[in-house]
Amino acid sequence: MMYRPGVNQSTCRSMQWGMALALSGILMMVCQLGTPAPVQACGIGQPFTMMANAVPAVSYPATQMTLPAPLGVFPQEFARDQPITLAEDTSGAPRGFDPFAYSWQWEFGDGTQSTGFPVVHQYERAGTFVIQVGIISRTDPSFHVRLFDSAQITIVPRVWPLPPVAIARSSVTYVQVGSSVTYDASSSYAQVGHSLNWSWNFGDTQTAEGARVAHTFEQIGSGYVALVVQDDRGARAFALLRVVVVSQLPIARWVVTPTAPVAGASVRFDASLSRAPVEQGNHIADYFWDFGDGVQWEGIDPIVTHLFARPGSYAVTLRVTDMQGLPGTTTQMIVVVTAAQSISETSTNQWSTFLLLTFIMIAAGAALSLGIRRKFRRS
Repeated sequence: MMYRPGVNQSTCRSMQWGMALALSGILMMVCQLGTPAPVQACGIGQPFTMMANAVPAVSYPATQMTLPAPLGVFPQEFARDQPITLAEDTSGAPRGFDPFAYSWQWEFGDGTQSTGFPVVHQYERAGTFVIQVGIISRTDPSFHVRLFDSAQITIVPRVWPLPPVAIARSSVTYVQVGSSVTYDASSSYAQVGHSLNWSWNFGDTQTAEGARVAHTFEQIGSGYVALVVQDDRGARAFALLRVVVVSQLPIARWVVTPTAPVAGASVRFDASLSRAPVEQGNHIADYFWDFGDGVQWEGIDPIVTHLFARPGSYAVTLRVTDMQGLPGTTTQMIVVVTAAQSISETSTNQWSTFLLLTFIMIAAGAALSLGIRRKFRRS
């Protein structure tokens, strides 16, 4: 979306669109203010993402917005005089969109311009710059979107030797909208010095600080979460994690028979209760089991059997995948016992049952006897 100086971004986002022009399968919007703008770019769920040396721009943080603000920001720093290849990732664009059907007009924020797709540029000075790109239709030059996408890029005088190492992990890649994901960068480390600062960009204009953070995604779509770590010198490194936010994920469920499995005996696992999101023709297409003892199994049958060689506690994980390729996962602990333990438990259970039945019979007999005595006294 394009923003005009003096117009708050949130206000512009909330405006009604005046018209939509269909061209090459993509909707180009015209704001009521008269500013032409494409479908939004950079961030989760957006069809276009600016790329610099194959690094995607993530959404510009809402906490840092100034006007006019770029749509994206690159998590990586680039060195002065370093060749930077700029392009747009159009893999999320509507079917039929051909980037080569347009002339791409680049402004690099340092007073220079160029055309091409992709295009290579070198910055001669350090600083923070906003790259802007517009498009002109090759078949209809009157169709001109002056600001198709924009992203902030940071140029440093030089790349620090021995930069920190950024390592990011997430609890899940696929997440249901409105659900929280945990992110962990505690394995990141500084190669010079000892301290690190951790900054997260979740691709939806939201950010956080810290080695371990959690974030709730409220916007459907796919994109990247970026981690940037910085050491005492100001040297930086980054890591990207893919995230896919969907309206609903499959539900993985299973039961085990017997409930107290015996080592060396066959155990039945039944995932028939697993369910795919309700869509026409959708169903669970694949079942993947990890039995926690080093054995895994994958197939289309929801029922499998497995033999645990040794007694112990095992974390059994089931991952189901539906026809859309979306996964659902669940993990449960089961305790595998020896045959002797099974017999002992069975005997104990039988003895407990016998005592319970005996107690019930005695209590019933006592109640009956008391009732007879009361009846006799009345008579």
